Amino acid sequence: MKKIVVLFPPRDKRSDGYYFRVEQEIKILSRNYELEIIELEPKADGLRKFINSLQILPVLVKAIKNSDIVLLYPSWMWYLTAPLTKVFDNKLVLDHFTTNLYNFEFSNFSGKFIVKFIDGLVYKLFDVVITHTESMKKLLAQTYKIAKDKITVSNSCVDERIFKQEAKNKNLLKELGLPVDKKIIIYSGLFHPFHGVDTILDTTRSLTKRDDLFFIILGRKLNNEPKNVFSLNSVPYGQFPKYLSVGDLWVGTVGSGIQGERALSSNMISAMAMGLVVIVGDWDENKVIIHDGLNGFLVKRNDATVLSSKIVSVLKNRNLKKIKQNARKTAIENFSIKVMEQKFTTLFNKL
Repeated sequence: MKKIVVLFPPRDKRSDGYYFRVEQEIKILSRNYELEIIELEPKADGLRKFINSLQILPVLVKAIKNSDIVLLYPSWMWYLTAPLTKVFDNKLVLDHFTTNLYNFEFSNFSGKFIVKFIDGLVYKLFDVVITHTESMKKLLAQTYKIAKDKITVSNSCVDERIFKQEAKNKNLLKELGLPVDKKIIIYSGLFHPFHGVDTILDTTRSLTKRDDLFFIILGRKLNNEPKNVFSLNSVPYGQFPKYLSVGDLWVGTVGSGIQGERALSSNMISAMAMGLVVIVGDWDENKVIIHDGLNGFLVKRNDATVLSSKIVSVLKNRNLKKIKQNARKTAIENFSIKVMEQKFTTLFNKL
């Protein structure tokens, strides 16, 4: 049995476990390979982080030497681990987990183009680069002159066993002190500009006179939220279905920013798996998945007036039941754990 060393898999701060995608990747590979996972101390920073890196160095070298494949997640340690892997003539795979150009777009260093040049040398060491959208694949190939056949797209996945269509969870609404007789519009996720939370909040303000509508923002507790909005901090992955189950619509990615040009929202996919009708910005990646009026709706971005009108019109749509069914079907056929497993198994068997 071949051995894979998994280096620095990222953890979800909400639960202290791995991100769901990373967790599934590890589970999939563990079925066919011997795995050894090496991590840096999660909460270490500064000097402590550097000391921790020195402490694990002997273990790191031994593990890489005795492996067949090294699966690396983005980390500042890749400047050491990537060349070291090639010294031992092992196969090297990068799971490019982030939507940013790592490390260039994270750097505040005044000479950051030096970082870009060095990163370009590191990228050339990888036998395979895994990323999550076709747009990100194109950007990586152009920026670092990587052959496109070395880059594989593996989208985010959803666990359709727990993200499934259910009756509206009115008990949870009662627990939260929220109305049970209104249409609930949900946003769940991060607050990057392309997610469009500001546009969503402007939309809620324009709909305050609609006493049949209520909004839930899941991802951050807001100050001075509008009267028709309830917000709360992020919850662990396993609790998302409970909160999504109170919704009638999911809205998101209606903002702007370069990340939106390369991202595909895993929260959108989760909502679709739950059978929610989604209204999302007209990004190219969304257009690949969402067929307007069939399995969801596309809307002009950065426009609260347009989004308000779309929400009202969608809730009147007589085909919502069919659209919900199509949304779930799309999520399962394209983003299930089974789809990810097939892709990962094929990819690693070729190495």
